[in-house]
Amino acid sequence: MRVSHKCHKHTIFLLLVWLLYLPLGGAWAASFDKGVLWEISRSGRPAGYLFGTIHIEDQRVIDLPASVRRVFDDSKQVALELRLDTQNMGRMMQSMFASKHQLSVRKLVTDRRLYTRIEKAMAIRGITPEMLAQMRPWAAYIGLSMPPARTGMAMDMMLFLRAEKAGKKVIGLETVTEQVDALSGFSDVDKLAMLRDAVKNLDQQPNTMEAMIKLYLDRDIAGLMKYSSLQGKSLNDQRLEARLERQLLTDRNYRMIERIKPLLKKGSAFIAVGALHLPGNEGL
Repeated sequence: MRVSHKCHKHTIFLLLVWLLYLPLGGAWAASFDKGVLWEISRSGRPAGYLFGTIHIEDQRVIDLPASVRRVFDDSKQVALELRLDTQNMGRMMQSMFASKHQLSVRKLVTDRRLYTRIEKAMAIRGITPEMLAQMRPWAAYIGLSMPPARTGMAMDMMLFLRAEKAGKKVIGLETVTEQVDALSGFSDVDKLAMLRDAVKNLDQQPNTMEAMIKLYLDRDIAGLMKYSSLQGKSLNDQRLEARLERQLLTDRNYRMIERIKPLLKKGSAFIAVGALHLPGNEGL
């Protein structure tokens, strides 16, 4: 299958943006409801830093504050949700398309009107009809849940490239397989419901994105969580909302924290994850 430059750019971008833009619920702890940069320190060891990102390419968030740039530059190692090297990007891209024994969007969506709407929306996002037909439902859901890419340079990729250029050790807190498993582990009924919901909310994306950017720039992570929770209500399915939150947020928090602990013990670590991973009783 031939992939156009425009399609490749959008595909790479949606790999980076899939979590924070997805509507999730959850409780939050009031003592940690403001701020996206947190220092973790103990006597006699270099401090570590936990930074909440927003996986989008808007220049307002790409331009890091001086305080973030300073601790990033001073850190010896950088940890991201996923190491964004060429090998991992290739693996993730390959996983987005159905193998012979996997369900594709074309096989799942039998409602012609719904499929046509998905096809038109994905075409605007650089995904050809031929590619869409072979895409796995979770990949199409992510694509529909965000606006078209312009540059492909989300904050996470910018941090990765900056760390690589500086010669820092870059660590992935998760593997491609773990991230794909979190996205794909839903029933066919749930996958279809998620696609319908994403199509239903297409017209609201500009307003939703702008609201999330404003909350992020205000460093209001509790507000960001509340807003995301309200967006998730559009599914009208509490069971599915809870499962999305558990698989895409809570379970991953528990996995990532175990891999973060050794980095903090060593010290001088800059750990960057989606801001929605920070707040809450089960947040990082």
